[in-house]
Amino acid sequence: MDPQPFDNKHDTHSEVLVHQFGIRKNGLIINKKFQLKFVAIIFGYSLLVWALAYASITYFNLTLLTTSLSSVFLMTVGGLFLSRKIAGPLYKTHSAMIALGQGHFVKDIKFRKNDFFPEFVNALNQQMSYISGLKKQTKETETVSGKVLSFPSIKKAA
Repeated sequence: MDPQPFDNKHDTHSEVLVHQFGIRKNGLIINKKFQLKFVAIIFGYSLLVWALAYASITYFNLTLLTTSLSSVFLMTVGGLFLSRKIAGPLYKTHSAMIALGQGHFVKDIKFRKNDFFPEFVNALNQQMSYISGLKKQTKETETVSGKVLSFPSIKKAA
């Protein structure tokens, strides 16, 4: 869902988040889309590891210790891949915000296809575009002001 410009119907930051992104600040469910996807991934991966552990013990007669160590290894590898889908977008967003704070504009930030938090990149790109437009308007105003002040009749009056 693309964010809409702020309208005066929503007085608080929380109401704007709910209206534009479906994000609630209070309660267990804060960002429904992200949380449901995250829980589904964790559940599916846990079920897969459990099934592999069960098959290892039942059909391959592996010991409980071997199966447990294998399960921990698989969960660790899965956790690294999953955390990459979260840490990558947060890192890119953080880097772009640092650059913006230093006066540099990053054009059209992109996340990988299945990364979490695509709403961050959309909001940040919209913010960058808006600030870039303001910066351009300011330069145009300064240019016009300089031209107006350079007229001979204005120089004599000053």
